[in-house]
Amino acid sequence: MQMKLTENFTDLTQLNVSLTNATALVNPVQTALQRKVPSASIHLLQLQADTTLLNQSQHLWLLKENYTIVIAGAIMTAGSRISSDLAFLSMNVSDSINISNVELNTVGAYYLLGPLNSLPVTTSTGFFFDGETFRSTVIPGINTQKFKFLDFTWVPSISHWSRQDDILKQSTQWDLSPSTTNLFQGGFPFNLTVGLVKRENTYLPIYEAVFDPSLEVTVSSNAWADGTTIYFDLPSTLTALMAAITASTVTVALVGFVIDRRLTRPALPKRKKRT
Repeated sequence: MQMKLTENFTDLTQLNVSLTNATALVNPVQTALQRKVPSASIHLLQLQADTTLLNQSQHLWLLKENYTIVIAGAIMTAGSRISSDLAFLSMNVSDSINISNVELNTVGAYYLLGPLNSLPVTTSTGFFFDGETFRSTVIPGINTQKFKFLDFTWVPSISHWSRQDDILKQSTQWDLSPSTTNLFQGGFPFNLTVGLVKRENTYLPIYEAVFDPSLEVTVSSNAWADGTTIYFDLPSTLTALMAAITASTVTVALVGFVIDRRLTRPALPKRKKRT
């Protein structure tokens, strides 16, 4: 999961961390995951998070969080047919996650709500959220307070994601990026813009906070999806045996051909001795 928040409402604390199986992350994520799939548990959770000042004059900041999660216990088998329930992809982690004094989850209430409510509002101030226009902070404020990085209730079932197969490498990948889908009118799960004063057709100054996540699921096999469940087949023992027999037969045929060529090579004519 790769998630980015670009905003100029407030200054962020400098952060650059890399964590693996940190209790402060694993516990809240696993609790949310098991609400969806009780048998699932986290085998590995890696996080790379950092903040960057993109533009000093505009006070434009970027908060970026990249998660890699390996899940155990969500697999069912029926012969060689494997199925995995990925309902946990729409989990909602509601707890605060604070690392090195930087909030990584409840960022709406922690960073954005205060600066939003403190903006001086005029009769021409415009509030824009998810493609809709508002004249006060009421609705934008409610949505800002609820905004969390790890709230994935907006994620559709995986059968609606973009799917790519690699037949040669025997792998399947599903991708979801709201910026390239029609999930939201504003294009993103959280898209807040405030223009303080409107002059002609232009708002000045502009405050903006945009959350841009992307999710990826990979399977080391050719797989398909139905709702929240993915399926794939393991090679059977008979299939593997037939492949071995075929390879052995080809090898024997090649060796036999080479030997035969050596045995039946025509004899070269003898040279006459010079007198």
